[in-house]
Amino acid sequence: MGALLDLVVPVQCMGCGAWDTPLCQECSGIFDESPFDVSAYLRVYLSNVWCLDWYEGALRNLVLALKHDQRVDPYPYLLRLGHALAKAPFLSKADDLAIVPAPPSWKRRLFGNKIGRPLALGIAAYLAKQGQQVKIQDVLYLPLRAHQAGRSGKGRTERLKEGVKCVGKVGSKVLLVDDVATTGATLKACARAVEEHGGQVVGAVVIAAAKPPVQIEDTSPHM
Repeated sequence: MGALLDLVVPVQCMGCGAWDTPLCQECSGIFDESPFDVSAYLRVYLSNVWCLDWYEGALRNLVLALKHDQRVDPYPYLLRLGHALAKAPFLSKADDLAIVPAPPSWKRRLFGNKIGRPLALGIAAYLAKQGQQVKIQDVLYLPLRAHQAGRSGKGRTERLKEGVKCVGKVGSKVLLVDDVATTGATLKACARAVEEHGGQVVGAVVIAAAKPPVQIEDTSPHM
């Protein structure tokens, strides 16, 4: 059936559009990237925010496909992206860690692919394999009015003050997980919600981050 479907709707790489593969060898290189710290480039500051690369080109296309393409099973790709993110240096000695995914909008919760939890599972699996104690706590949600897509940076920040909500207790040490950091407003709101429930955010990891409009001195390997 899969082969027949490929004849009707040919498969293209989610990143670059190359034919006959869901993800080509070159675009699969993202799974081998080393995370780097982008905290200094976010408009809303939060320490220890690490990503695999900038949100542009093939990686942007890949993230959008994983989020929205109903023909794609995002799970195996998100697990591998989680494995890569788990190699962020500040996580190497983290223990007794609660991994908390950022909440999806209600629109994506109803109609899109699940991103946060599979990504968190990939991170947890890698860290557990290193002998670290981790757990996943899916305790954050966005009220209906707090949808962020298409908002300006200022609009995101203002709307999120009404914000992300946390249900239940969280672990004492928390790692936030999201797909993309644009301004940092969502991560900051997540951190605020977690801290109001007694958690301490040790950092955050995202697949990609918005590239700063003005490049400043940087030691990341992807600038």
